[in-house]
Amino acid sequence: ALRSEVLGVISEHTAEDIEGKEGRDALAENIRLALNKRLEDLEGFGGVEGVFFTSFVLQ
Repeated sequence: ALRSEVLGVISEHTAEDIEGKEGRDALAENIRLALNKRLEDLEGFGGVEGVFFTSFVLQ
């Protein structure tokens, strides 16, 4: 369920949206919000405080 949320958020962004640091930061925040919403629906709480990328490849 969580993987699906992440993939859904990523698919909403174009390569141009996430080229710069600001775009990647916005993507990370959108992923965090989506995960917390899903966790709240499933478990009654959202505990994701941050999303971090160890590597980032655009194709």
